[in-house]
Amino acid sequence: MNSALSAWTLLLMLMCFSAAPLPTGCEETKQDFKKYKFLYYSFEKLGSHGMQLSQSGKVLARQGHDVFFLVGSDGPRAPKTNDNDLFSFIFFQSNYTTEGRRDVFRELSHYSLSGELSSAAGIARLILRTLRTGKPLVIYLLIDECDALLRDEKTMARLRREQFDMMVADDFSLCNAIVAEALDIPFVQLANWCAMPDKYGPLFRVPTDPSYIPAHQLGFTDRMTLSQRVINYIFHWTSEYIFSDFPTRYQQLKVKYNIKPEVHITESLMKARLWVFNMNYPLEFPRPMQPNTLMYASLIGGKRENYTLRDDVAKFVDEALAGFVIFSLGSHVEAMEVEQAQMFADGFALLPQKVLWQSNINFTGLNLGENTKMVNWIPLLQLLSHKNAKAFVTQCGINSVQEALWAGLPIVSIPLLHDMFDNNDRAVARGFALSLGDITSVTSDRLRDAVVEVVNNPKYRKNAQHYSAILRDLVRMNPPAETIANWILHVTKFGGNHLRPAVFDLNFVQRNLIDVYLILLLVFAVICGANVLLWYTCCSRRRGGRRPKRD
Repeated sequence: MNSALSAWTLLLMLMCFSAAPLPTGCEETKQDFKKYKFLYYSFEKLGSHGMQLSQSGKVLARQGHDVFFLVGSDGPRAPKTNDNDLFSFIFFQSNYTTEGRRDVFRELSHYSLSGELSSAAGIARLILRTLRTGKPLVIYLLIDECDALLRDEKTMARLRREQFDMMVADDFSLCNAIVAEALDIPFVQLANWCAMPDKYGPLFRVPTDPSYIPAHQLGFTDRMTLSQRVINYIFHWTSEYIFSDFPTRYQQLKVKYNIKPEVHITESLMKARLWVFNMNYPLEFPRPMQPNTLMYASLIGGKRENYTLRDDVAKFVDEALAGFVIFSLGSHVEAMEVEQAQMFADGFALLPQKVLWQSNINFTGLNLGENTKMVNWIPLLQLLSHKNAKAFVTQCGINSVQEALWAGLPIVSIPLLHDMFDNNDRAVARGFALSLGDITSVTSDRLRDAVVEVVNNPKYRKNAQHYSAILRDLVRMNPPAETIANWILHVTKFGGNHLRPAVFDLNFVQRNLIDVYLILLLVFAVICGANVLLWYTCCSRRRGGRRPKRD
């Protein structure tokens, strides 16, 4: 009887287990899934900023979340990214036409190609000239764009009605914090460059120890001599002081539109749940970061669109028996004159390799060498990874450098503006790049000699492949787009207080331990004073005990 009962009990248990399998992680994920609504905003819609911003948006959209892009009327109907059908778009009325915006960037291109942005002194002169002439350079375009957005009541009302859960924005403009406050939503900042000390030190409290973290555009590495550390220390403080005036222009907009005017713009910016920097440690010098910061390598790894090369381009590179060199100075070189372009053409004509020149400019009267082919657009990473590719001549934009590094291809660098100089310094320090310096000092012979050096000297290719292996391993462990999307979801679900360091809530005195130093100085003064008083008292008593004897 007991054995029969035990058999029936065992059979019943087996039936229950087979009928009701244990839940899997996927089923739990489906049950816990909550649909969020994200607002993405990039000031620069056509260039690398808009492209890198969209990567995490694609991941979130494919996961089932709603992703909206905020776009100015002067820009294209959608950012320059594939899979635009994944997104919804909201347009606001800009102060600029499409051509007006291009004129601003042409002016920036003119200054970069003339070498005026290659030094801190040149940048200072440009700022003073801008303030004197009132020309709408990028700094004015940023402010005007923010003003136009906040003034567009219809669009702002639409944004409020959507009730977004999170705003994800390119930190090229400080307007993001104001918009987030106006909509009363949290926000995440994505920077398309490294954590530059002059900006991210005072604004985001990113550690910027001048003893080993080089200031922006100084050309130093993390191994500095005594004289370099002195210069670096001075530049750290002076550049922070110069940059501190920039946020006040945004503060005026907060007051103008009554968007929490009592909260200064710097405090508003520090409320970001997360800061994401387009940088990686194979390129960046090792340095401490805050818990609410993330480094990644944008536009590489993960899912890549496979482009089919034009027949003429495919034939050009496939038949390059001596290899080919890729030349591209990015999208902001529209002001290049024919004479300057001819200098590059003459230098490339001296090379035994073929040269694939990417440019969206139609030069009139330009004489290209027989080994050179100019194209309007190329799938850069695909060609950098081609078996016949030998070198990449570039302006050292962060995405270009990282894609060359991913392909293990050496670089000849001609930095033009802003973070390109820092990217150049790091690539040279890692040993896979040779810098030609200021573009105005480049000649046809120097260009040829530099390309020949990086192609024929095996150390450049060896170093590029070494750091490529490091980068690929890091990306394998943390695919950039997916990692960023997961972090954005994390802070959307749980907030960012558990990642927010207390330093954000300290004032200048507390943060720099000035009050502590004063207390220690006071204690030291009291101790010294007590010792002096004790010494004086002892000496007085000693003198008093030695009175002269009377006769």
